[in-house]
Amino acid sequence: VPRMVRASAELLAPRVGRYLFVSSISVFTDASKAGLDESSPVGVLEDPATEEVGKHYGPLKAACENAVTEVFGDRALNVRPGLFVGPHDPTDRFGYWVARFVHPRLLPDRAGAAVVPLPEGRPLQWIDARDLAAFLLDLVAASAAGTYNATSPAGQWTMGMLIDALVAAGGAAAPRVAWTDEATLLEHKVAPWTGLPLWIPTSFAEEAGFMDIDCRKAHAAGLRTRPMSRTIADTAIWLA
Repeated sequence: VPRMVRASAELLAPRVGRYLFVSSISVFTDASKAGLDESSPVGVLEDPATEEVGKHYGPLKAACENAVTEVFGDRALNVRPGLFVGPHDPTDRFGYWVARFVHPRLLPDRAGAAVVPLPEGRPLQWIDARDLAAFLLDLVAASAAGTYNATSPAGQWTMGMLIDALVAAGGAAAPRVAWTDEATLLEHKVAPWTGLPLWIPTSFAEEAGFMDIDCRKAHAAGLRTRPMSRTIADTAIWLA
């Protein structure tokens, strides 16, 4: 929350070279369009004193960014990652898919075909936590400043590419793929993002660009994303 970030920044300002705050792409007020970049509008708190994180997560992150910048000026770094993935991720947002296709024994209540949301060309973005960590360290070492969106390049990966990679990783253990239209999923009250991870229905117009963020600035500054197959393999080892 901004109160705590500001206190931290003010304490450190006379003592350290720069302050790097890990923010989030959730700061954007309008995710209905693809290509949001670092200059796109971010959320503003109606009540600057609120600390209801669940209700105001994005605007609170944006306010934290502001606090760091106000205290550190041109020594401030604000990095906005997308979805964290990889070994040791407890959220199951990516790990679910790896378990479903590579270690289906870990999900015994989901025997049979794996439900996968159409369309196959749905864009996906994430960042392996290890790639993000390397980028953050490089930014500090280079005395960088400013704001960076930090996830995989827009358009690099799709749902179809993810499923193909998972089937290849799972081999004989991989279940049959049951591509399912969104109307059917919604009819059966499958919860987007949580009930079926990585799935944001195309009918959710206000979130249409959430997996199509412009990260060219970060990649020009050195952010590198490892192959999808490596993240899947390492996550599978950790899950097992």
